[in-house]
Amino acid sequence: MPLGDAEQTEVLPDPVVPIDPPIVPPIVAPTYSVVLEWQLATYLLAKEDTTLSEYTCDSSKPECKINLKITPQKDGVNDTQLTCFITADFDLIPSVSDVCNPNSSIVPAGDHHITIQILQKSDNTLLTTREIILKNPLSVPPLEPPIDPPDVTPPTYTFVLEWQIPTYLLGKEDTTLSEYICDTTKDECEINLKITPQRD
Repeated sequence: MPLGDAEQTEVLPDPVVPIDPPIVPPIVAPTYSVVLEWQLATYLLAKEDTTLSEYTCDSSKPECKINLKITPQKDGVNDTQLTCFITADFDLIPSVSDVCNPNSSIVPAGDHHITIQILQKSDNTLLTTREIILKNPLSVPPLEPPIDPPDVTPPTYTFVLEWQIPTYLLGKEDTTLSEYICDTTKDECEINLKITPQRD
């Protein structure tokens, strides 16, 4: 039979199997954190809780002293490629050897702020910041009752009058009088006066 007259069979292409795209894991940005530690000697209330944003000085101490240490972390792990930049609105004494561990410092009276920045060492890129408020209330001594002034009575000054002999006055025996009359039975009005000053 001629080929042209034979029944022709249609050849179908192989089915296309879909190819799943590669799974690309999501890009998760690293998490940077500030780990705070209050070292000895630090006179703050509730200093054991290092997650607080505000602390109050221990008023039972003669001064409010703090000793701060910061540990920068990346994804919860200490990272030596990170560094600290710590500022305060009071005299926070820096450490020459470790910028993340300032020297022990005194917090003056009032409310004060500490700003802690975590930086990338290579280019000083700011990664995260933490603010801490320190409250040092003024120490007000208890009011003492007023002291009554001593009962001071001003002194009294007087004098004692004495008519000595010879004195020729009527009623001279009464030395409290303010007026005397001469004794007319005498030839002359003679007096002999003595004054004795007295206090109280």
